[in-house]
Amino acid sequence: MFSEEFEIRVRKAHLPPMVIYLSENLNIKFDVSLKVHRDPSQVPYAVFQLVKALRKMKIPIQSVRYVDDPRDQSAFIKVEKGTQLSYELLKRSVEDIIYHLLSTDKGKEVLFPLFYEAANLSNALSNLNALLSEATRSLDWGKITYAVFTGLTAGYCGSFNRAFFLHYVPKEEKFEITSAFGPADNEEAHRVWEEIELLDMGLSDFFANYNQKAFESRLEKRVKGIEITFSEFEGTSLQEIVEKKKMYHIQSVEELPETLRNKLGFSGEMLAVPVFTSMRFFGIFLLDNYFDKKPISRLQKKVAEIFSKQYSVLWESHILFSKTKELAEKDSITGLYNRHELNKFINDQTSFDTDICSLVFIDVDRFKAVNDKHGHSEGDRVLKKIGDIILSETRTGVDRAFRYGGDEFVILLPLEKNAARNVIERIKKRIETTTPVSISYGIASFPDDSKDFHELLKLADKRTYLMKREKSE
Repeated sequence: MFSEEFEIRVRKAHLPPMVIYLSENLNIKFDVSLKVHRDPSQVPYAVFQLVKALRKMKIPIQSVRYVDDPRDQSAFIKVEKGTQLSYELLKRSVEDIIYHLLSTDKGKEVLFPLFYEAANLSNALSNLNALLSEATRSLDWGKITYAVFTGLTAGYCGSFNRAFFLHYVPKEEKFEITSAFGPADNEEAHRVWEEIELLDMGLSDFFANYNQKAFESRLEKRVKGIEITFSEFEGTSLQEIVEKKKMYHIQSVEELPETLRNKLGFSGEMLAVPVFTSMRFFGIFLLDNYFDKKPISRLQKKVAEIFSKQYSVLWESHILFSKTKELAEKDSITGLYNRHELNKFINDQTSFDTDICSLVFIDVDRFKAVNDKHGHSEGDRVLKKIGDIILSETRTGVDRAFRYGGDEFVILLPLEKNAARNVIERIKKRIETTTPVSISYGIASFPDDSKDFHELLKLADKRTYLMKREKSE
């Protein structure tokens, strides 16, 4: 139909984002006829763009006539009534051609909804960019999750009434609801919407006022922890989502596992969006318009897909970051914090918010004999056992335990000296009854012995040495 040079120019033609969006989303067929000059160099650039866009839409050109006078070139587009695109219009940009089509009655009917959708999608992407930029700067997984759920449910973004996340737990062959966002009932829904309107808050405002406890809504408290076994998924649309990893528009209550029907309720439709990367499957977003009963729109589907993909990437990054952080902070044998982390702590004493603290220094007795007699693998097993005992006898998030080096350990306890001694004696008893070694220890307390943690460490080390020497004598 066209010359080789014409085809080359079509392939090289650049389509603006707006044209690409229209070509990918315009679900209407129409007839196109062209009049073009025989010499491609005389053909307006917009014609090559138009031909390229039509091919993306899989719309064939009905006829092509060649003209000798460049001014006789034109395009005729017919949906119901025909629209003639003159040479003067073709000489302008492809965007101008679209604006011209918008001026026609049929153009308004067909194109305006897409422009409206594109504007809303652009707004959603802008909000996504702002929120995720904030979230990733914080490296706080709670904030990242809050950002994504806010984006999915905010009126100027995803606009879903409710959002649930089913976390995939393959080892236990189940899914578990770990997060839920949205009102718990109609009354709360209307109250929240009115408050948001009155406050005139944007997404950045919500993010700035993030509070983990506030994030745990009545809805989340009601459904968090609900488990759905793999067997319940069989024969439902969710099984297909897991297997094919594709978004699914649920339009029948029978497509949901019975547990979800009973616990979440069903308003006639629900969008299920998988969250996954090439490395792992994280789970499924369940989204609906439970309270306002609006049909799930194509725009909502697009926003949900975008947010779920970003959430997947962020989750994978979070896992890798957490593993890297753990490798940097933790001792690989015992699972305790390493000496580098202890040094960081004692150089920044403000990180331990307490008025009293006891530093316990531990030295393992007869450890060299274990290595010499049974080998280093047995020595590592003993060290791991000691680490496990220390972790089980100390409080997560309150006490801090470190492997100082070799067979030496340090524990920080926000307790006065006698209470700390009770803790270390329990640890000592368990170590000496379950391993072939014993321990010596020393305690130095803040602020009684010193207000400087460097001094406390030296003092506790010295007292450990004295206990060890007493044993040898």
